Amino acid sequence: MSAQAPLPAEVASLIEQKRLSDLEDVWTRRMEQDPSDLPFFFAVAAAVKKKAGVEGAEHAAAWLRFLADYQEERRDGDARIEVLSEIVRMNPADSAARADLESALRERFGGHPAFAAVLAQNPIATGADPSEAARRVARWLKFLPGEAYYLAGRGAGRIAEMNPALDVIRLEVGGAKVPLSLVSAEKNLERLPEGHFLRRKVEDPDTLASLAVKEPAESVHRLLESFGRPLTVAEVREHFSGIVAEERWSSFWTSARRHPQLLVGGAAKTSPVSWSASADAAEETLRREFTAADPHHKLDLARKHAKRSRELSCASSWKRAIEGRTGKWGQVEPGDGITCHIEGQVFTCHIGWLKTGSGLGTMNFRRR
Repeated sequence: MSAQAPLPAEVASLIEQKRLSDLEDVWTRRMEQDPSDLPFFFAVAAAVKKKAGVEGAEHAAAWLRFLADYQEERRDGDARIEVLSEIVRMNPADSAARADLESALRERFGGHPAFAAVLAQNPIATGADPSEAARRVARWLKFLPGEAYYLAGRGAGRIAEMNPALDVIRLEVGGAKVPLSLVSAEKNLERLPEGHFLRRKVEDPDTLASLAVKEPAESVHRLLESFGRPLTVAEVREHFSGIVAEERWSSFWTSARRHPQLLVGGAAKTSPVSWSASADAAEETLRREFTAADPHHKLDLARKHAKRSRELSCASSWKRAIEGRTGKWGQVEPGDGITCHIEGQVFTCHIGWLKTGSGLGTMNFRRR
């Protein structure tokens, strides 16, 4: 279907007045300024055809052909196919337009191993809706047999089969061939670019496994770099499956997270894992998190990251001291406290009794 877009008031006014010569000038200027704005061109063409009758239809078709030729000059094959598809949508009886569209598809996708099979299922010359057929051909041929893709929940793999007659694309991942419809593949398959960690996992798993043994933190760094965003602990573990054996995961992860630039937001599976540009940046990130945390979280951060900074090391010692003093019931009097230097300031941790009398209550930081 034609993409519709709201037209500027001045353009809509020209259409209403059927000022086709002025509209052609607008079309040409817009084509030179932003030839990729196909919704604008399609909306103008449809409106002119509707408003100006046969003459308008002829002008709209001519303008669209002009745009298709311009896209060819720009070497934008996908845009050219879109424009030619719009021409045959508006003029389905135009056999020359159908031929041009099929030729453009052959030029763009002729080298694809599934081209013949896909075109046979979606004929342009004889199909009832050649525009929709062309768009479906283009959708199918964006996938490539043998190429690496990522399927969430299953991992990375290669396309092993494309069968347009059955509407199935099979992704080989983890020794199984997972069937997907075209729509499902479009929604769920993510093509993996050259150098991506998961692509290397498919193409060269032995090298990744060797890196994980020799440099655990660097292997995690490359994973995070490939995604360009923090991952959760669970996601990191999932992506290392098959690279790091299950029985080695704990030692691998313990070693990796010692790196000063690798930041792990907690022990939970959903905790974020990120990589800082430098050790100083990592410490600053941790400092901000520590400053914003509640007292309990401050002490947890101190325990987990004591080796990263002197201040957190002090706080970690404080936590151990508190735990030692409260190991037995009744050894700490209400209001008793322990002091420690944190971020250049002196704080006191006060421990109060729970109202139920079942144990010790919450710890609170107060500036001394």
